[in-house]
Amino acid sequence: MYGTIIGDIAGSYYEMNNIKTKKFKFMDKRKSNFTDDSVMTLAVCKSLLEYENDLNKLHDIVIENMVKIGRNHSQCGFGGDFFKWIIADNHNPYGSYGNGAAMRIGCCGIVGNSIDEVKELSKIITGVSHNHEESFKGAEAISVAVFMAKNNSSKKEIEEYIKNNYYELNFTLEEKKKITWCRN
Repeated sequence: MYGTIIGDIAGSYYEMNNIKTKKFKFMDKRKSNFTDDSVMTLAVCKSLLEYENDLNKLHDIVIENMVKIGRNHSQCGFGGDFFKWIIADNHNPYGSYGNGAAMRIGCCGIVGNSIDEVKELSKIITGVSHNHEESFKGAEAISVAVFMAKNNSSKKEIEEYIKNNYYELNFTLEEKKKITWCRN
């Protein structure tokens, strides 16, 4: 969780001010802030602390925490559709395949006791808002990678698992730039 939040703060300035160099200031007190990704990570972690291992309760607890915490931090950079989801009275998933689900899901890999449990937690949490198959896939890949790292899998083992089950990891920067990203 610390890594997620530190990375979010460090990258916050560059999210809208892209740079094309590896030489950049890591953090700037005047320009670096937590964003919606940190806020929703905390909401997910809070939910995982509260659901008492009852998967039937997890869905509603996640919505309750995301809405309450999200409304209290409404100015931290939520995407338009996700913000509408937060302030709405009805909290149904809206077909998004943005990266928001994957950005907040890592704590499933910390809490889960098996890969299957991690996948189930990730699926329930992702599905409250992001119900596109690519959102489920990305969030699950992150959760499983965190779980494997927590359980001392090597970088190579994690890489192989992700390549065999989710994504090819050998791509160039130019290939990555061609990917069309959608709202979160």
